[in-house]
Amino acid sequence: MCRLNNKTCFLRRFYRAAFFFPAVFGFWSCGIISLADMGIVTWPESRDQVLSEGEEIWAECSIKPETWSAESCASVRGGASQHSIDFRWDGGRMYMTPVPPLDPGRRYVLYLSGSLQAADGRTFSVQRVIPFFSVSAEGPLEIIAVSPKNGSDASPGTPLVFTLNRAVHRADFREALDVSPRSGYSLRFSEEDRVVTVTPEPAWDCNTLYTWSLGTGAGDASGITLASGRSGGFRVQEDREPPLVLSVSPAFYSSGTWLKLPGLGRKDPLLLELSEDVDLDSLAAAFSLSPVVNGSFLHPGRGRFVFLPEGEFVMDTEYLILINGELKDLAGNHCKAGFSTILRTDIPPQVVESILFMDDRPETDPVEITAEDLAAPNPVVILFGGVEPDLSLLVSINFLEPYDEPYREALTRRIQVSAFFPDFLPDPSRVSAVWSLFNTCLTLEYEGFKKSELPDPPLKPAAEKKLYRLFIPGGREFSENRNGSWLREDVRILLEAQE
Repeated sequence: MCRLNNKTCFLRRFYRAAFFFPAVFGFWSCGIISLADMGIVTWPESRDQVLSEGEEIWAECSIKPETWSAESCASVRGGASQHSIDFRWDGGRMYMTPVPPLDPGRRYVLYLSGSLQAADGRTFSVQRVIPFFSVSAEGPLEIIAVSPKNGSDASPGTPLVFTLNRAVHRADFREALDVSPRSGYSLRFSEEDRVVTVTPEPAWDCNTLYTWSLGTGAGDASGITLASGRSGGFRVQEDREPPLVLSVSPAFYSSGTWLKLPGLGRKDPLLLELSEDVDLDSLAAAFSLSPVVNGSFLHPGRGRFVFLPEGEFVMDTEYLILINGELKDLAGNHCKAGFSTILRTDIPPQVVESILFMDDRPETDPVEITAEDLAAPNPVVILFGGVEPDLSLLVSINFLEPYDEPYREALTRRIQVSAFFPDFLPDPSRVSAVWSLFNTCLTLEYEGFKKSELPDPPLKPAAEKKLYRLFIPGGREFSENRNGSWLREDVRILLEAQE
């Protein structure tokens, strides 16, 4: 029983009804219902999905909608331009074709948002947002750097250089580039097609403002273009400054650029850094190496040149590099200061790391000689023995660097074990010579060693000794390997067979 006054009872009934009827009405007409319950599926179906070229965008609902209502809820946004949509229906599936077509490499968003009216009169609130990529998720082609910079001064021979974030399609770039006033020029693309050098032919006109533009037609091999066109300009002034050679250093090529090295290797290129671009023929005429190493030049970027040696740099050798006044820049200014520097090769020498000696006696451990033993001032004498009058010996020589053919065969011939004392002692015979799998160990077998006779009595002359010598030749002519290293010194070890 309601004991409150009529006004209070009326307000309570009103609020109860206000909470109940909107809930019922909202479920029926305002769409308090999940999209999954409505059976809405889309393509793209997941966030940041990549749609291949030619794939269509579509949406489908298990509840038949009014076509005009579904189309009013759908839109595709993003990219560099505005897109309208051409709709096409196939049964309950709504296909959406953006006009103009989506740009490859761009991120777009499919929106299904608003009030969706079903064919049976019901109305639902729809809210779905699906970001996706067209053709590729890499993003648009981008210009990372341009030289000369916008608004700067340049000499008549200065090239216009574009650096991009990935490889560009050459034909598209040519068509998209415009330079004004009209001028002849050539395009040179780097090996990875990421750097494009525009060289004037003939030189730019002095006291002239040049402008350039690169349209969105410039793209990569997959058709992904610049997000927007780029433009810039530079003033051409007469160049009166002579070129300067800033540095010359060993270098190697990595990830699209040339990097300096601390030491000169056997076949290392040389990176020349100059204050400006120079005439390539004049650089070749002005450049010299002593001792002579022939080669050719590359021009990978503004003020950077690379000398590619045709021959090899030699271990333990100093090279004098001279660049004389024949060097001139693109405006014809000659180098006045010249340049000279000395580079010494940094090629590690070949090393005998150890030598293992094994004789006929099964109960005797092999004798090992290390690189430290060989470096000692006193001569090394190896004593070995056996039961037979004519003894055999295995010698295993371990090198730091491998020997491949033809170096391997040449070194094998030059390593000798021969009679050393007395003069009439015959040389032992080589039975075999075998290299290890990785060509760092040579095992030689010799036989025919004569034993030294033990003094009896002890004062018997030492002339009864019989000594042999292992000889491993050093020097470039005798012990060089494919890496351009060799033994700096001969290796000599005396061998004596005993009872």
